[in-house]
Amino acid sequence: MKLTLVALMLWLAASSTCFAQQTAPSPANSVGAYQAGSVSDSTRQVLHRLFKRGRLYGTIGAVAGGMVVAGATSYVARGEGNWQTGIDYVLGTSALASGLTIRVLFSRRNERKLLEDLAQGKPLPDYVVQWLPFAQKRKK
Repeated sequence: MKLTLVALMLWLAASSTCFAQQTAPSPANSVGAYQAGSVSDSTRQVLHRLFKRGRLYGTIGAVAGGMVVAGATSYVARGEGNWQTGIDYVLGTSALASGLTIRVLFSRRNERKLLEDLAQGKPLPDYVVQWLPFAQKRKK
């Protein structure tokens, strides 16, 4: 039970930005601002910070989910599995899948492709526009 709670807390801490109740800028207003022919350094830095955090959160979620699944597997291997083990599998697998999905979405390859598309004047994808509020600098 303690392992489940620890893993659940790790997963929630890693994915807390997914559940934040902030409004994303509307695509009609925000996308037009990013359609310049050349990408400024500040835009590159914000996008790099966003993708870096996305990779970090994805890794944390995937590792936490993997730990929960491994813990549930060890209980089953020892013959101590019960209904909580099934819940561990479900929670761990969903955390692992969402972490890997976020990790793939914010990969370095996608970051390079996005910067190339911006330089050609293409708009930002919807998932990037939705995550932009989380790329702000921390206030000290």
